Amino acid sequence: MLGVVWSEAFDGVAVQLAALLLLLNVAFVVAVYGRRIHAAVQRRREARVRARLGPVVTALGADPSADDRTTLIQAVRSLDRRSRPAAAALLLERLAGADDADRAAVRSLLRESGAIEVALRSTEAPQAWRRALACAALGAAREPDALPALLARLDDRNGHVREAAVEALGLIRAAGAEPALRRLFLMETQVRPGIVYAALVRLGTAAAPAFEEGLGSASPAVRAASCAGLAQITPDQASAWLAAALADTEPRVRATAAEALGRIGGEDAPDALLVAAADPADAVRSAAVAALGAYDDPRAVGAAVAGVQDARREIALRAGETLVRLSGKRRAGPLATAQAEAHPSWALETARVLAGIGAL
Repeated sequence: MLGVVWSEAFDGVAVQLAALLLLLNVAFVVAVYGRRIHAAVQRRREARVRARLGPVVTALGADPSADDRTTLIQAVRSLDRRSRPAAAALLLERLAGADDADRAAVRSLLRESGAIEVALRSTEAPQAWRRALACAALGAAREPDALPALLARLDDRNGHVREAAVEALGLIRAAGAEPALRRLFLMETQVRPGIVYAALVRLGTAAAPAFEEGLGSASPAVRAASCAGLAQITPDQASAWLAAALADTEPRVRATAAEALGRIGGEDAPDALLVAAADPADAVRSAAVAALGAYDDPRAVGAAVAGVQDARREIALRAGETLVRLSGKRRAGPLATAQAEAHPSWALETARVLAGIGAL
């Protein structure tokens, strides 16, 4: 009797499980086909938007005709909420390679049609992809009035939106964004450091405070990025900071500082750079001896000659290239030429071949 009861109970559970599995399968099939139908509808909608707006947007120049202006404004105003993402994607394509005049003309039309206002509202849309697309569109248009909306998105809960806002702030070159971007740059947590670095570099000299503070960061990555950033945005004032960074405890920071000094160049090489040419870290020696070729300093010749004899082939080759470069300088040239003749080596000959084919 007990066996019969257990058998009936088991059969009942099995039926319920089978029904549940059937329901889950049906739900899965419905979801799959629902997504396919939605994607197909979206593709058709995008095709219609492109067919209507594409020719006008593509033809827009720095001085659009009255008909083009009217056509575009009417078309933009007629877009519904579901069609706007396709229009935004079309706008991003149009502005990707635009010059300042073209971009200003398109931005004026977007303002007149109300598209900029719509994009600003869309930065607060419920969907993360819409917020990110709105940030990207505002950045592509270089819309200066978007600064408050983009700053608000730097703390967005979605990482893609935060990164889109950072990139847009860099494209707009809004000096007022420096404090917020500096915070992200020093934190290294909310947005990938490379994206924040690129945005700061786009700000130009306005980003100098961020990189100056970054030199004192506890993070070697931030200190190294700060060396590179200062060399790009303030080359005339960066040499002293970079020379000081050559005393950093982290080899990658010293190497970056040496590379940055090589991009700046000049007459007299910093004393710290001459010392770095004998650094115990291979990467630092390589960067320093290469950087000395950017200076017209006779003192750099001795460091280059010593580097040609380095046990590391890469460093020896960099030193050979530097010696060849120094041979063409006004002040260092005579000494470099004499030392090159007195210290022949495979590295020097290789550098001469590279110079002969224009590879130096």
